[in-house]
Amino acid sequence: MKINFSFSKLLDNDKFVRLLAVFVAVIAWFVVSWTIDPTAEVTISNIPVIFDLEGTTAESYGLNVIEGDEQTVDIKVTGKIYKIGNLTADDFIATPKLSSVTKPGEYTLSVEVAKINLQETDYEVVPSYSLKVDAYFDYVSEISFDITARAENVTAEEGFVKEAVLSDTNKITLKGPQSELDKISKCVVETDSDIVINDMHVLEGELVFYDQDNNILELEHVTYQQQKFEITIQIYKHKVVPFTVSFINVPEGLDLSRLDYYLSEDAIEISGPKDTVDSINEISLGEIDFRKANIGAMFAQDVTLPAGVVNVNNTNLVTVTIDPTELAKIQLSVKNISPINLPAEYDVTVTTEVISNINIVGHEEDISNLSSNDLIARVDFQSVELSDGQQRVPVTIYATGNKFVWSVGEYTVLVNATKKQ
Repeated sequence: MKINFSFSKLLDNDKFVRLLAVFVAVIAWFVVSWTIDPTAEVTISNIPVIFDLEGTTAESYGLNVIEGDEQTVDIKVTGKIYKIGNLTADDFIATPKLSSVTKPGEYTLSVEVAKINLQETDYEVVPSYSLKVDAYFDYVSEISFDITARAENVTAEEGFVKEAVLSDTNKITLKGPQSELDKISKCVVETDSDIVINDMHVLEGELVFYDQDNNILELEHVTYQQQKFEITIQIYKHKVVPFTVSFINVPEGLDLSRLDYYLSEDAIEISGPKDTVDSINEISLGEIDFRKANIGAMFAQDVTLPAGVVNVNNTNLVTVTIDPTELAKIQLSVKNISPINLPAEYDVTVTTEVISNINIVGHEEDISNLSSNDLIARVDFQSVELSDGQQRVPVTIYATGNKFVWSVGEYTVLVNATKKQ
């Protein structure tokens, strides 16, 4: 098969002629660009501005860039066409002129752009006086602040009280521009939770800054390490419990239920963790020595509460008074001295024959019929440390029969002890 080709016929084709003209023009442009005028100008965009304060006046004054250090600039570059066509922002470095930065404030700074590869001679940066950036400088400090907590919308169930609202951390170190740190008056961990509770509760909180006028501060450049905060809400239960008192050195067989005494405060209002308060049914005022229970005697007893329990009404002292109504007093002597629990290793003789001037207190009816013959002085050697020779030992005075009487004061007898061989 024979193919007949005619170039002259192609020239008669308008479409072919137009395509040929474009092709020839492109070739001509390349020839001119590479031979007659091989340079051109292009724009390089988004070159990062690098703030390097080392060795600058700003650094010597202790200043730091607070805002504006993430800006870019665009430049024009001239050079060989074959070279500038491949340039990117990574081939250049842009730095601001910092000589004017000597104190905190906002500055408009000129920017210089240079080639990273200074050995390249095929292109140059076109100088421009319009390359400028705005930046804010300030002193950067670290300051520690106390932290408080707030949960205003959290309430305690009836019968309970919101005792304390605590943050999981007491202090925080803030870092940032001095001008912002100077505005801070207090740091508060807060929650807007709206709940009613009857036991300790832990909630997530948010750190909020306030100025001296109690206005919330928006501090854009202040930083701190801890990002999560917790608020612990202590819920205490309230309860009123009675005071009780106990007596020591009570004569054997004496019916204390017949003793009338009264307290300056009958009960106390306490507050504390629910489980702790639920386990408390009374508060003891301690022990009173019955040998001092004279007619109308008063005893000041300290109020001591278990750990973690709050004394709501601050009752710290309660007076216990022996009710003098229906009581009487008499002085008698005792001849009936009875030793018990004699030690096996000693021969003991009670040399005192009579104990005089014993103050006896009791119900009027019993006192009126009481005589010395109704009293016994008991010497219990179980709690006495004996040694050879004479020594005084304590005695306890008892009344025979079912009499509500007792001795007031401390009494002793003289004994003679001889260690057995």
